[in-house]
Amino acid sequence: MRHGPLDYQTTMTQTRGFAIVKYVGLGIGILLTYSLTSGWNSSSSQDLFQAINARNITLARQLISQGADVNQRTSQGATPLHFSSRFGQIPLTQLLLEEGADVHATYRSTWTPLHLASKGGHVDVAKLLFKYGANVNEMKGTTTPLHIAVQEGHQRMVFFLLANGATVHTPFKEGWTALHIAAQAGDTDLTRLLLDAGAPIDATNAIGMTPLHSAALSGQVDVTEFLLSRGATCSTPTQSVQHIETKTIKMVVAALQEILQHCPIPKTS
Repeated sequence: MRHGPLDYQTTMTQTRGFAIVKYVGLGIGILLTYSLTSGWNSSSSQDLFQAINARNITLARQLISQGADVNQRTSQGATPLHFSSRFGQIPLTQLLLEEGADVHATYRSTWTPLHLASKGGHVDVAKLLFKYGANVNEMKGTTTPLHIAVQEGHQRMVFFLLANGATVHTPFKEGWTALHIAAQAGDTDLTRLLLDAGAPIDATNAIGMTPLHSAALSGQVDVTEFLLSRGATCSTPTQSVQHIETKTIKMVVAALQEILQHCPIPKTS
């Protein structure tokens, strides 16, 4: 049996605080990405949307030549470009962009076509969107395409976004960064990629949780050990937010204290 400074998997699954962290953690906000396509088919009966759903570029081209609006919207704001980007349809995306589709259009006031391409890991579609002016950091203060790509585990897309200027410092709701997401998911490769791109290893969210806390409280031993090897600071959160109950914060801290006792003892000079 392997023993070491981070041998805490059994005790962690029995910790009440762990369940609380899973509730107040990354599920706040990022899981909204899974509702992106809800209502698309039911809210739109337009022929152009149907052509894109059917991946029928011949019909789409014919409809556009007959005057179909490439920037028409569903009731929730999705455009044909959102559809083609989500489905990874390169020829349809190219056609729509050539015909004047708005690369900055937002669905539900938040999601651009680049967000949806990132969700699907469609790098070639993202390249087209960038060619026509997509901005990787356009939606400040909310979930970015980088957050989406990391959440979905699309390493090639993450690398592409970083190479095209995606900032690793931008948090989304409650201060969670892309590094928090990768750490919580237990993805060592993405964690390494983000750190190499300059992601702050000790970034804190609204209750002072760092990526190390996210990894440890989610049972991600390998990522926890990796973050420690890269110099992550062993500490407990010190901040709080008003809408989180004191009892909840205390339970989170109690769970962390149980885990952090396994952290290496810092050397003294």
